[in-house]
Amino acid sequence: MKVSYNWLQTYFKDKLPTPQEIAEGITTYSFEIEEIITSGEDFVLDVKVLPNRAHDCLSHYGLAKEISTIFNLELAKLSFAETPVLTPVSKKCTVKINTPKVKRFAIAYIENVAVGPSPAWLKERLESLGQRSINNVVDATNFIMFDLGQPMHAFNTSQFKVEDSAVSIEVRESIEGETTKTLDGAERIIPLGSILITDGGAGGKTILGIAGIKGGAHAEITSETKHIILEAACFDAESIRRSSKLLRLRTDASARFENAIAPNLAGFALEACVKLILEIASSPETRVEGYTDEYPLKQNISEVTVSLIEINRVLGTSLTQGEVCDILKRINLPFGQDGEIFKVIAPFERLDIVIKEDVIEEIGRIYGLEHIPTTFPDNLKVTPKVNKNFYYSFKVRQILSTLGFSEVYTYAMQNIGEVEIENPLASDKKFLRHTLAQGLTKSLELNIHNAPLFGLGDIKIFEIGKVFEKDREFLTLGIALGAVATQKSKVAEELQKIKKILEESLGTEIDTAFINDTMLLVDFDDLISKLPDPDSYTPFTEPLEIRYKAPSAYPYMLRDIALFVPDSISSDEVVAVIKKESSELLTRVDLFDVFKKEGRVSYAFRLVFQSSEKTLSDEEINTVMENVTAALNDKDGWQVR
Repeated sequence: MKVSYNWLQTYFKDKLPTPQEIAEGITTYSFEIEEIITSGEDFVLDVKVLPNRAHDCLSHYGLAKEISTIFNLELAKLSFAETPVLTPVSKKCTVKINTPKVKRFAIAYIENVAVGPSPAWLKERLESLGQRSINNVVDATNFIMFDLGQPMHAFNTSQFKVEDSAVSIEVRESIEGETTKTLDGAERIIPLGSILITDGGAGGKTILGIAGIKGGAHAEITSETKHIILEAACFDAESIRRSSKLLRLRTDASARFENAIAPNLAGFALEACVKLILEIASSPETRVEGYTDEYPLKQNISEVTVSLIEINRVLGTSLTQGEVCDILKRINLPFGQDGEIFKVIAPFERLDIVIKEDVIEEIGRIYGLEHIPTTFPDNLKVTPKVNKNFYYSFKVRQILSTLGFSEVYTYAMQNIGEVEIENPLASDKKFLRHTLAQGLTKSLELNIHNAPLFGLGDIKIFEIGKVFEKDREFLTLGIALGAVATQKSKVAEELQKIKKILEESLGTEIDTAFINDTMLLVDFDDLISKLPDPDSYTPFTEPLEIRYKAPSAYPYMLRDIALFVPDSISSDEVVAVIKKESSELLTRVDLFDVFKKEGRVSYAFRLVFQSSEKTLSDEEINTVMENVTAALNDKDGWQVR
């Protein structure tokens, strides 16, 4: 979610810390900040809000409360301080809910609005988040969504069918084959069972919007609109997520509803939006005719009881009563206290606080996980059972690694197979793999192509992974060998040797299937079933030297150079000259041929060039090679061939 620094500042009297400091604090205690963007005189923070806090933190108010807690700053205003009273009851609009997927549906009927451009401050707020200003009414609903986290919508009542001087809204589920035109101009086929907002006066046949996802074009707000219905609702999260996915349409509204929001939020948001429209889109004749609030089952507020002993036991801390009280106050969690027992009343918007562990997690988060001491658990009374699959998988990995093999992980989704995926990620990944052969073959081809870059001889790879057939899924071991230095005719012979080594190490015969003499496949589940149950794990004691260098995304270039030198000169001396005269583009020098003749020795080297910033040209490498050749020829008795 994109969050405006200036917008956040409106929630505080005191000056906020710098955007960088806020980013560091939120990253430490709450969520990852992906980037900070400069937008005119504002800064925009891209916050990666986690799903467990999407219900309250996909909003500026929610992030302001987090900042208040993290930096111990007082909020200048509380948006959810007093429960709004939605009165008077509207006589011009009724609401009928015909689905259990609607938890609350509240509307305000406003007459004689003045639709027009939004004030500059509102445009700036929305544009800082990458939103396009439409008009003051629509902008007001979007502002409330980004401010409080409640998606809203406005309907043009002139498009409703009027009965007895009143209009009505019917909320129902879609039937097979229904379509509607949405605000973006697209004609959409509505998935069966989606929640629809319809014109009740038209018998529910006229669709006004796909609830929680996208408004319909039928009742769009225009410059000619006079009377509007503002809607704030709470819909079933699972239903919104399903419909959004089937429609392939994810909006700011659906992103909030699909993670669930509190039903109580609708009342606060509706009241705030009405006040904003009366401020920026009113005329002398503008008035709120009334409200309709269908709220069949009121939201339960969680009350969690937790003791100081439980808090310290779970966290491994020695917090005092006073420290716990201070933390709960900082988090804005109302609580009562009876000695060392705390009764916490979760704010209605904190749907994530349900059990005592939720409260303990919040206390630990704000106390600071870095302050929790490291302790080792007591000796386990029960020895864990050895996992046979893991044991033998690890053993085979060790055997193959000592033989010079590298483990690879290939895609489990392929373009052919026996088990088709209902909703594939891509057109060439429609099936679950029924063999490791396809992935290993592609890996061989890629690594053989890049072998010079890494100075490799033969390519030796293996994979242990699941494969899927119609009636079962099972582990398979795949071992593949790509010939670079070895003759291709000897690859099958090498694989047979590896098979024999595995059989001797495991103490059993292995049934294999060969693929084009470059690969052998083993039903690993079947192999493991033949092996004895292990009693204990063998500890891994071999020291590890881990080094990592990010590979370049650009192609490499090869050059070969051969020269005669006196037989007293070693190849290392020649390499030293080559490296000295080459640029930083030289990544490898490999000796691939040596022969002696008449008191001289010939060395042939393969030079690998690559840039981490661009694709190299022949001209650049030719210049480097000219410098290298000149330097070698300048040496007494050295001659480039």
